[in-house]
Amino acid sequence: MNTIVECVPNFSDGRRPEVLAAIVEAIASDPAVAVLDASQDADHNRAVVTFVAPLEHVGDAAFRAAKVAVEMIDLREHSGRHPRIGALDVLPFIPIRNVTMDQCAALARETARRLADELGVPTYLYEHAAQHDHRHNLAQVRRGGFEGLAERMDDPAHRPDFGPASPHPSAGATAVGARKVLLAYNINLDTDDVGVAKKIAATIRESSGGLPSVKALGVMLDERRVAQVSMNLVDHERTPLHVVFDRVDALAREHGVGILESELIGLIPQAVLDETANARLGIAAFSPHRILENRIIDVLEKARLAESESIVGGAKVFLDRVAEAVPMPAGGCVAGMQIAMGAGLGLKVARIANRKRRDGSADLDTAIDALTDLERRARASVDADADAYNLVITTRRRAKAEGASPSELAAKTAEALIVATRVPVEIASLGVDVMKRLATLRTWVKPPTDADLTAALAAARSGAQTCLILARANLRALPGGPEAAALREAINGLEAALKADPQ
Repeated sequence: MNTIVECVPNFSDGRRPEVLAAIVEAIASDPAVAVLDASQDADHNRAVVTFVAPLEHVGDAAFRAAKVAVEMIDLREHSGRHPRIGALDVLPFIPIRNVTMDQCAALARETARRLADELGVPTYLYEHAAQHDHRHNLAQVRRGGFEGLAERMDDPAHRPDFGPASPHPSAGATAVGARKVLLAYNINLDTDDVGVAKKIAATIRESSGGLPSVKALGVMLDERRVAQVSMNLVDHERTPLHVVFDRVDALAREHGVGILESELIGLIPQAVLDETANARLGIAAFSPHRILENRIIDVLEKARLAESESIVGGAKVFLDRVAEAVPMPAGGCVAGMQIAMGAGLGLKVARIANRKRRDGSADLDTAIDALTDLERRARASVDADADAYNLVITTRRRAKAEGASPSELAAKTAEALIVATRVPVEIASLGVDVMKRLATLRTWVKPPTDADLTAALAAARSGAQTCLILARANLRALPGGPEAAALREAINGLEAALKADPQ
């Protein structure tokens, strides 16, 4: 990854493992996305997922998760200790590598608009993405919770940034933001007196004049009969973790209780643990480079970068994924990549030919522009094919979970299969378009690049043929009907085009 954005969506369901599993599956359906952590808390009735992805992939992954949450979570039936306004309650984007906070804020705005437009969920922008001063603080956005959301929306000052001026009936609203790394950190006290936890929380939170960048609540963990100080450390550089722990410990002792344990929700940066260890041990001239694991990672990262800069190294991740015993990426993804490679090789040929002409060529410029667009679309088709496969799987799984009858299950599966058949047909059509554009380069190409042009044509042709094989296989599983007939006609037309096109 050249860019890395972390996303930590919070969902209002901590008691149904199947909901979290469906959300994680939706997020991880893109091979470019890595899910780092996923957890549920029954007392808070809340789930938190942490994933990372390149800047251009992370928004789509977040949207897929939101779509599942809206479909599976009904806040009208939800209760829990944690404040919330939505099924997907909070959606923050955090810059990790080669990404600025401004870029994450722009991503937050784009995603918030999409949630509103496509899912009908009103969205609020907070922290670095906020467009109103009073919405920088997430607590202000969530004040009143889901139950008070409709009444608050009647106030023009609390209208959402995007979407309708009324809550989604079952999914409420979502706060979308850009922020620094946040530590979700709880300390459990060895008492069942929640009043003690509430007094400690009121003392340490910034809004009450306590520790900077600390948000805190006192709650009761009903299943364990334990009082908890539940905290978010929104800037651990301003108030380090060990400072928070020491302050809670001191206040607990003042109330005659001790600390039972502390717990971390999600992940924690290594730098925080380094800082905490050094504060306790007082090591002179300490630096993260003196940690064994950090040095090993540094060395391995340099080796990995050296490999990725080699020609085969750049494709290694995709090739390794294709070879794994997992459903995706499969034939359609490989075909899309073949077509993209054919278009890319054609671009090389056209650019070399154009460079050799002193005054350039308007025709070659047109071909270069067309192939650039076709290559971009072919790359995108790799994800489109994977999404189509995942649609079939999730449709069947959801229908079964909802207790669909055999006929209903067959009907829903057929609808998804129509999409899964249409996608490879569209990719094959893209391959034919690439071949037609490559054929126009013949008059401009001289040896030795004429062999490269032939190779480009072969790659595009192979990708298109592969997709038509896959489409016909899907078609056999479909019942009759106008959609299937239209797809069959499109496949026949593309097969004829492949036979007619030059080699």
